[in-house]
Amino acid sequence: MRTRNRLLAWLAGVVLVAGAVVALRATEDAPAHDESPPVVHVDRFASNFVVLPSAGRPPPQPEQIVVTPGAGRLRLSWADGLAGGKPLDGVAGYEIRWQVDGERTSSRLVAAPDVQLNRLTDGRRYRVSVRSVDAFGQRSRPTEVIAVPGRQHRPYLSGLTGLYDDFHDASTALDTSPDARWHVSGYRGCVGLGAGRVDGLGLPIDLGCGADMAVLRARVPMRLTAPRGADEVLGRVTVGTDAAGPGGELTVDLVPGRADRVGVGLRRASRTEETDPALPGGTIRVSVGDTGVQVSTAPDLAARGPTREIHPVPRRGPGVIHVFEVVLTSTGVRVYQDGLAVAARDVVPAWRSASLLLGFRGPDGRRSRVHVSSAGFTGPPTAPPRVVEESVNAGTQRVLGPRDQEPGVGIARTPLRHAASARLVATMAVTRELDTRRVVVQMGRLRVPARPTVAVPPREPGAALTVVADVPPSLLGTRGPDTVTPFVVRAPGSSVQAVLLETYLEITPAPDWSPPAAHPEQPPDLPDALPRIKAVLGNAGGQPLESTTVPRRGQLVLSVTLEPEHVQWDTGAVAGVQGVQVRLDGAVIAGIPTAADGPGLGGSYAVSIAVGGLTFGSHSIEVREYGMRSERPVSALLNFVIR
Repeated sequence: MRTRNRLLAWLAGVVLVAGAVVALRATEDAPAHDESPPVVHVDRFASNFVVLPSAGRPPPQPEQIVVTPGAGRLRLSWADGLAGGKPLDGVAGYEIRWQVDGERTSSRLVAAPDVQLNRLTDGRRYRVSVRSVDAFGQRSRPTEVIAVPGRQHRPYLSGLTGLYDDFHDASTALDTSPDARWHVSGYRGCVGLGAGRVDGLGLPIDLGCGADMAVLRARVPMRLTAPRGADEVLGRVTVGTDAAGPGGELTVDLVPGRADRVGVGLRRASRTEETDPALPGGTIRVSVGDTGVQVSTAPDLAARGPTREIHPVPRRGPGVIHVFEVVLTSTGVRVYQDGLAVAARDVVPAWRSASLLLGFRGPDGRRSRVHVSSAGFTGPPTAPPRVVEESVNAGTQRVLGPRDQEPGVGIARTPLRHAASARLVATMAVTRELDTRRVVVQMGRLRVPARPTVAVPPREPGAALTVVADVPPSLLGTRGPDTVTPFVVRAPGSSVQAVLLETYLEITPAPDWSPPAAHPEQPPDLPDALPRIKAVLGNAGGQPLESTTVPRRGQLVLSVTLEPEHVQWDTGAVAGVQGVQVRLDGAVIAGIPTAADGPGLGGSYAVSIAVGGLTFGSHSIEVREYGMRSERPVSALLNFVIR
């Protein structure tokens, strides 16, 4: 798995821009790990055929800063991080400084006007200052506020009688515990839970392979209340998370019946149609991400019109917890962010009870960590089933046909030895030809029917469908074989596209069962990362080249953008940038310092390069970005040809 992660991370750094390959990479002349890196100081420099951009006036000062206190934390928002706020012109990011009672000042560079300070002491007065930072590291005058962290009244918690979890104890999300309130679904080896709350953010969920989605399914259903008048509230879901930050996505799925996953694979919900054939019948899905808020429905659920925006969504920063509410009424669905109504759609659920699925994902193409600080819903309380889960692997990930030859691979019967009863739960990607009503699980010589957990299964190719099968009593208890072989899932109409996404045993423990020791991993401490580089070659007007072959005359414009938002996911801060170098065929032709008043953290630069003096043939341009400690730089490589 470690090799696979490295491969995915490398692939994520390869981008095709205007026909030129841009590879984010470590420089070839970087030292070995046991050597000290050479000290590099980026000075302003331009070869005689290069024109550099110049800094202008310092960026504008932030005006109004709104503070939202919490237990051990402060959330600060300003500019377009506020409802109705406007972005500040010429600003690449911000520098935050905070101090308490004359103690040492802490600081952080952030990409967005929305930041959360953690590990604070409740009841103490913090002096916080915010400065705007431009692409050259110039600072604005500071804007200061005095704020006191501490637990505040949280009106969104009112009425969450059906289920509420603040994840103060990681075992509530560990499905090996009979007291767990959630089932966790994700690609095995890529999705992992941390050990309890971290830095006031909540339960950490590590997404380690660069294109992952973690799903928490509540183990008890949400039940609606009967309407008693016009526009009556039927139910409400609340979730606090940072997953909807830059490049991330939060999904809230309400599925009549039980489902562990819905939708197609890794396809983002925001990129689907509002009538989504990949959803089980009756499903309502709310997605929140960079593109806005969307309310989607299964095809059998009538909706009067599309999702409509009520208020523009304030800009969200990486690692900042926001509270989202999905309110079901007798006239439609409303969506709120931190109490602000942001979207609505006129669609009414046709069911009285549904499963709640919460989906969390970070930016595509990179490892990330998201957090869920709280989740719950209204309605009558229901006791969760006292079951434990044991992940198992089928002999093949394919859903076999009824007569296909199965591999001679099974599962150990160990988890069933102390089971009073058990069910096999499988989630598969369906095809149009797959007969979802005739799925069976083969356990040794026995073939057991597996029932879809929803009344109207999806037919969209690749859509997820969960089925359950009762484990025969003959396989339970201390008597019996050591293994169950073969162990496969079968269905008529199967093909190579019908695959298993997840399989596990749901076990009702016998009286002599004892829980296994839980050892959730502590998330590792990560260093602040440098902004990622986006480099594009353009013509003299700055328009991206249509071809990487250019004539030997005129100008090329190299557009360099240092993008800090996605790298801030790791730690809540961005590593400071001292400057950018541009190399042509290995020789330095330009240097742009970015630390005029202190470390830079991103921005855009246009470098004009005259090509009349260059030789015919292939050339390469490398952009190097150096941190304040001149550590191993981040680089991007462009290739072009002169003819």
